[in-house]
Amino acid sequence: MKQVAYFSLLFMSVLSHAYGQNQTLISLDSQPGISYSGQTVNINFDYTNQNVFMHCYNISNSSIEIKFRRVIISSTASFLDQFCDNWLCYSCSGSDWTTPASTTLQPGDSSIMKPQLEFTTAGTALIRYYIIDENDNPIDSVDLDINCTLSDN
Repeated sequence: MKQVAYFSLLFMSVLSHAYGQNQTLISLDSQPGISYSGQTVNINFDYTNQNVFMHCYNISNSSIEIKFRRVIISSTASFLDQFCDNWLCYSCSGSDWTTPASTTLQPGDSSIMKPQLEFTTAGTALIRYYIIDENDNPIDSVDLDINCTLSDN
């Protein structure tokens, strides 16, 4: 247990130093320690349901109030989606959607960022997930560039 706590503190310290004034960092759960803040993640899959497991870390020295925003930039596929944070899963609607409630992240703390997508037709989707402050100003973002083929496997 002490090793996990030590690793977490070391990880946050390195990230804080590496990213200077940034307040948050976005990481894929499958690749911890790699920042995807402001980056595009390419995802290819051939089945209907897709969950993307990510975390948003507070790498600042003070607590921050955050909400999440999802914007569909482009899409040739049809899909339904939900977004889950530490507390709830929300059904998303329209091309621009924001969580109705904010959450407080203490320094070194994190929140789950888990889009859940259910594709009804094959195609592509470019979706941007923002971390926004209590005034709806963007703090950070990550793009998911998804290609879904919906094979019969």
